[in-house]
Amino acid sequence: MKGEEASFTSSPSPTNQLHSRFQAIAGARKQMQSSIVRPRESIEWLRRLLDDCGVFAGVSSGAAIAGAAKMASRMDAGTIVTLLPDAGWKYLSSGAWTDDLDEVVERATRINYW
Repeated sequence: MKGEEASFTSSPSPTNQLHSRFQAIAGARKQMQSSIVRPRESIEWLRRLLDDCGVFAGVSSGAAIAGAAKMASRMDAGTIVTLLPDAGWKYLSSGAWTDDLDEVVERATRINYW
């Protein structure tokens, strides 16, 4: 009987499992909030999306991928799902894919494209 009690009490209760899960989610949320993506990173990643993957995406998509890459570098294991929120068509005049990176970054900090 004593051994049964030990095995019963050593297994986590559904409440404890739920609490642990909420703590894990809260920790992930805190990590995500501390991941700031700068305009340069957004533009570098939107260029990589086009060059490496053939995906013609916009600056917001570059930022989403940059943030996902930052989170992935902090994780030991897991899966990250990232949605690409925009296409590149509205940034055609920005030179995001063709102009010097420093010039594009400077423009991106002062011009609102949407």
